[in-house]
Amino acid sequence: MIYLIDDKKLRQESFGWGKKRFQGFSEIITPLFSDRDVQKERQNIRLNGMVILYHDSFYDNPLNITKRKADDLKQALIEYSHINNCVLVLFSGSISARRIQNNIGYTPPAYVYRNLNFVLTKYEKDAKTVSAEDILFGENYVLEQTLSLKSQIWEKLYRKEKVFDPANMMTLIEEFNELTGRSIEYDHGNSQQLKAELQSVTLEYHA
Repeated sequence: MIYLIDDKKLRQESFGWGKKRFQGFSEIITPLFSDRDVQKERQNIRLNGMVILYHDSFYDNPLNITKRKADDLKQALIEYSHINNCVLVLFSGSISARRIQNNIGYTPPAYVYRNLNFVLTKYEKDAKTVSAEDILFGENYVLEQTLSLKSQIWEKLYRKEKVFDPANMMTLIEEFNELTGRSIEYDHGNSQQLKAELQSVTLEYHA
C-alpha cells in the first residue's frame, strides 16, 4: 500500500488529485489528511506500508500538533523506512531541488503529484519495483538523471578550477555510462573527444 500523508487538500486538487481520482486507486493508495487519519491507519502502515509520501511540515499544522515533536515523528518515520526497507519520500515547498540521500527522497510537492499516476500504474503491475527515483523523476528518470550528469560534466570541462579533481570526474562519467549503456572514457588531455561523445547521446522524453 502507498500512504500519502499530506494535509493540503487544495494543493492536491490543484494538481488534479481530488477525492474521485484517489478513489480510482483506492486499493493501492490511502491519502491521510490529519493526525487522526494517521493514528487510525497506524497498524496498517506498519504492516502494509511499502511506499510512504510524507509532507515535511504535516505536523507543523496546528490541527495535527501532538505531544511528540514534529522532528521526532519524522525521524521515527525515517527509521521505520530503513528497518522495513520501504520507500520514503519527504516533500515540502521549502525543498528547492530533488535529491536522494541515504535512500530517502526529497522533493518539492509538484513532482510527487505530477508523477503520481505513473507511480500508481507501475505499483499496480509490480509494487516491489517502485522506487524513490520513480516518485521524484517519473517516467523520465533516466533522461533527467542523464541530463543532470551531463550538465555537471560540462561544467567541470568549462569551469577553470584551481584544483581539478579527476576522481570526481571519473565518478560522474561512470554514473553516466551506467545510465546510458555507453562506455565513454575520459582522457584529461583530450576534452574535445569527451564533449563529442556527450553530444552524441540522445534520449526520448515522455510527455
